Amino acid sequence: MHPLAVSAGAADLAAGGAFFRSLRQVWTDGYETRYEAVDGDGVQYELSTRKGAVLTEEDGRLMLHAAGEDIDITDELAETGAYHYEKALKHHIVAVDVAGTPEEWTLTETVTDEDGDTYTSAYTSDDTFL
Repeated sequence: MHPLAVSAGAADLAAGGAFFRSLRQVWTDGYETRYEAVDGDGVQYELSTRKGAVLTEEDGRLMLHAAGEDIDITDELAETGAYHYEKALKHHIVAVDVAGTPEEWTLTETVTDEDGDTYTSAYTSDDTFL
């Protein structure tokens, strides 16, 4: 079996049969979803898609979307300049720290997988996503 990380769009393409002969979801924990796939030549792959934390503004409120939850962090961020979120999932521990103000902030997400490997990503209110 070959491990392969793909975007959600590529997994959708694969599910439509354009790339893989078969695709089966193995598990999901709200942060990552793993699939087993077989291509046209019979080669097996393990695919994973991950959904990282994001901040959005909704009706003037700053909302944190992380590990399957939607949390209004506006008041705490305005009062203390920081917000910490942590959740233990079946295969991951997700920790998100937001620092700054509701208008200008930095988000740092740290994910620890079941093997103890840690991955960190960060972005700010100034970053633009297409």
